[in-house]
Amino acid sequence: MIFDDTLLREKELIDDKEVKKLENSLVALLIENISENINMVNRKLEFSNTTDSIVKKSLKKFYNTKVYRESLTKYLTKIEDISQLKRAAYQKKGLFIQSSEINPLQKLAIDEHLSYLNENGLNARFNQMLRKIIYSNIYAGRSQNQLEAELKNVISQKEALSKYIKQTLMQGADAYTSIIDQKITDKYIDNLTGYTMVGSLIESSSPQCRYCVEKLKRNIKKEDWKAVKEIASQNGLMEEAEFKNLPTHKLHYGCRHQFTPIIE
Repeated sequence: MIFDDTLLREKELIDDKEVKKLENSLVALLIENISENINMVNRKLEFSNTTDSIVKKSLKKFYNTKVYRESLTKYLTKIEDISQLKRAAYQKKGLFIQSSEINPLQKLAIDEHLSYLNENGLNARFNQMLRKIIYSNIYAGRSQNQLEAELKNVISQKEALSKYIKQTLMQGADAYTSIIDQKITDKYIDNLTGYTMVGSLIESSSPQCRYCVEKLKRNIKKEDWKAVKEIASQNGLMEEAEFKNLPTHKLHYGCRHQFTPIIE
């Protein structure tokens, strides 16, 4: 299929080595700030500052680290490369859109998802979790080494940071490239006969996604939309979703699939 090569994959956006560097950086900053704000009293660690202050300060430093900023820069560069690849795939089929037609919307899509990766987004996702770990370990009288091990376990082994970053990057990248699919759909709407659904099923895939893959064999025609929408309406379909805007509205909130318009 001509668009298989444009399907977004995590490894194309950020690799595991880069994620490991980010995990190590966050743990190191947390330990550094914890060390600066706890004292040994009667052989037990006690706070000299609030856990909220410790965590917020750590996340702020993490967001401004070179490794984190560089990872975001690489991500934006890769997204532009992927979007160029998708436009080229359309051009091979005689379907054209100008870069100037999509840049403002692409930027909006990227900005929205990058906001989840900024200081406030990180704080909203990790503040309570990290504070709970720090407080419970110190309250229980554990050593700093034990606390560090617990933080590493949650952030690295349980992949809390990795899952958050990868999921957010994938959603942002998908929003970015889906705009290209939507612009092609809008421009050639009179010749639109359906969509090719791209992407695999996972254990938690929605009933409508399973229906489109298993029953419709990934080929969603106009005449199929009524049945698809009926299933999707009971399983998280966005209110504004219609056949004509499927590339950007998709089959439910958080849908990972891409919908490539079939223009004939």
